[in-house]
Amino acid sequence: MKNSLLLLLGLASLAAAVPAAPRPPGNAPDAFWNQSYYTNESTATLHIRSPVAVAHLLEIIAPEGRTLRELKMEVSEKLRGFSVDLSQLGTGTYRVRVSGVERRDLDLIKRPALMRGNDVKADRYNGCIRVNGTPFFPFGVVLQTDVLEAVKEEGYNTVVRWGWAYQSADGSISPEEAARNDALLGGADRLGLKVVDRMLNTRRPVSVFYEFGSPQFQRVFQEWLARDIPRLLSVTKEHPALLAVMGFDEPGRDQVRWCNEALRAFKAADGHHPVFTNHNHGSALEVDLIADNDVISDYIYWHPVHARGRAIARHARHTADIASRVHKPFWVMPITEMRWSMGHVPLTVPEMLANAYLMLVNGASGLYYFAWPNAHRISVETHRALAEEIRVLSPALLRRAPEQEVRTTTLPQGHEPVIHAALRVRPDGTPVLLLVNHADHTVTLSLSLPWAQKEARLAPLIRRAGAGAAVRKFREVLEPLATRAYTIEGHSITDLHVPHVIETTEEHPKDAHMIRNLLSSGDMEQAAQWESEGSGIEWKRGEERTGFLEMSRRKVGDDPQVVLSPHITLAANHRYEVGAMMLAELAERAAELQTRSGAAILLRQRSGTRLELPSLGPEINRPGWHEATPAEFRTGDEPVEVQIEIMNRLNRGTVAFDDVFLRDLGPVDAVMETRNRIPNSSFEFTRLPGWPDRWQPESYDPWLSRKFLGDADAPFRLDHARPFDGKVCLRIEAGLDVVTAPFARWGDGVPATDGRPHVLSIHLRAARPGTKVAVSAEAVGSAEFNVGTDWKRYCINGIKADRWPQNFTGIRIKPDDTVWIDAAQLEEGETPTPYVRDGYRPLK
Repeated sequence: MKNSLLLLLGLASLAAAVPAAPRPPGNAPDAFWNQSYYTNESTATLHIRSPVAVAHLLEIIAPEGRTLRELKMEVSEKLRGFSVDLSQLGTGTYRVRVSGVERRDLDLIKRPALMRGNDVKADRYNGCIRVNGTPFFPFGVVLQTDVLEAVKEEGYNTVVRWGWAYQSADGSISPEEAARNDALLGGADRLGLKVVDRMLNTRRPVSVFYEFGSPQFQRVFQEWLARDIPRLLSVTKEHPALLAVMGFDEPGRDQVRWCNEALRAFKAADGHHPVFTNHNHGSALEVDLIADNDVISDYIYWHPVHARGRAIARHARHTADIASRVHKPFWVMPITEMRWSMGHVPLTVPEMLANAYLMLVNGASGLYYFAWPNAHRISVETHRALAEEIRVLSPALLRRAPEQEVRTTTLPQGHEPVIHAALRVRPDGTPVLLLVNHADHTVTLSLSLPWAQKEARLAPLIRRAGAGAAVRKFREVLEPLATRAYTIEGHSITDLHVPHVIETTEEHPKDAHMIRNLLSSGDMEQAAQWESEGSGIEWKRGEERTGFLEMSRRKVGDDPQVVLSPHITLAANHRYEVGAMMLAELAERAAELQTRSGAAILLRQRSGTRLELPSLGPEINRPGWHEATPAEFRTGDEPVEVQIEIMNRLNRGTVAFDDVFLRDLGPVDAVMETRNRIPNSSFEFTRLPGWPDRWQPESYDPWLSRKFLGDADAPFRLDHARPFDGKVCLRIEAGLDVVTAPFARWGDGVPATDGRPHVLSIHLRAARPGTKVAVSAEAVGSAEFNVGTDWKRYCINGIKADRWPQNFTGIRIKPDDTVWIDAAQLEEGETPTPYVRDGYRPLK
């Protein structure tokens, strides 16, 4: 993308917050229907633009090949809509040919009118969903409880059913599941909620889920398509609560064939609701694989929401770019109150809001959160407030955004802007400006909209915004993770297809940790600083790029690689990312090359040892120059000197690199500096009141009792009375599991070396003598103890098993009655040593 090029070169930065849809290559017109499919409409709107301003001919061709209708259109580079008469066409699929300098073919699907239920369509021009003609922003949660009133109370308007868990083995719908279905859909409809139904997750296909492509899978899958899908849809498709149908969940490239086949089967059996798959752009979210999706839906929750939301912003921007190419709505699945799906550190209020705004700024027209219910009262209140903000913003979010670009100037060499901005527009033409500061420091922003009328003023739309000011003299201080929404009074946008420029200037404090490229020659303009090894290496220049590296590998033994000569010192206990812009032209495109590609960027230590990073291989099959998903890693307790190394080890073909970057993302939030491996082992640090960092209830449904974390009477809470160590201990009631994160990414787990002996010790006391408490360290050992009313240390010994997650474990505690916990310790060895505090350093 153009913005990635300028950002990585460190020039006056350009970020396209809502990019214009790229046109097809050559002179072929860009054409699409305004809605995903038609039922009883008498007219349709075809949107079209062409790089060549010539007259185009539209032909509607019957299935047997006969031309039914012709329409001449004067087409230019500006997107225009043309009305097409459908009144004489029966139901079916028609081929539509748009001819100009080059030809473009597309389908027109006309289905019978829906007898009952809602008419739900994907509005491809505005990039949203319409329910009975009205734009709708789904703000929802994956339903993990049947308490629909709680969903409504928290401000959500949509629930996602994650699967039909009780389908019978013969494919029929069991009475239990039929009752659950009626309760879910009927209850949702009574409360005004919509339902996204994930129908893949039934017993038959899931039973062979990990045998994709096997004869058994193909047989069961075809049975499911032919028999089970119609049965499932027969009880849902005409229900007024049904919003959309979800197919597979996060498929890999090897699963896309089955995913698309399922989506086509959904459409054939229903045809009146959008169908889609939850994708992850790291696996199969690519333009050539998503044609059967009516909505482009993407996971965000894999990325940590730290004080710097760059990963989320980059991920959302990439998905928005794909959605704009195919002219389809863009939905996102984040997580409600945790930093990421496997990280047991809660989000603060600014992080929750910045997380949502990063996705809204980058074009999302729907949010449905993966983890729910929210456990902390602050999370509940924040999401309720966010629901109201989205309601206020929806008239602008659900309309086509003006074509625009965001220019950030006066940044130091190699730095990226931290302010994300986007321009939207209300139905009456009033512009809306969204801003978010994803940095963990204050930024002073100067803003200019050179196209706005001189008397135009920014007026706060959301309460957090300042007093507003004249657009031509606007200056705002944005606190860390600040979000803003303004209307631009005194100006109206009537033409969405004329580019609008947002000029921003960022002023940062001198001590701010700004993200920048640590490589002075990453722009590949100075080849002399790189040492070449092997054959097939060329430094080139082209029309699009002034300089880049090309590496060709034609046979085994070529093994081209280059190494940046100067060593770079990486700070201890910091998080870094490395990546590049890439272009690939493979001589072979076999499946093994798609998954085993050796195009990679590595780090070579001064000692010669390589720090292996995730391969960039899955990215190389995408066409054109693109920014490969960066590899993220963390350093240890000591600084390390490294060189950047680029290799092409397994590909037969050519891979080009440009704008190589190594970025310091700042200190990690937890460091184990003592023999005690458990983070926050004495529960002293809390980001949200009453919720100790790194610990949480494993299963907790606060909506049933209306007792939330942080409440004085919560069943999981901190207690200042009689702690064993420090100022507090943790009190939990019977029926709750307490866990600390068992996962390794971004330092969210508890380190435990595979194959080594470990001992877990923990101090417990109970409300009643003889209380049974089950304690375990995953893959190390477990035991049940009879706990008395005084503090006592309990221990578990074991050899850490070699299984995923490697070299990490998690702690789990479950009592039969009220119990207090304090001073937990995991250490190597067979005998516990005296308790010491861990080296946990909390997030800001």
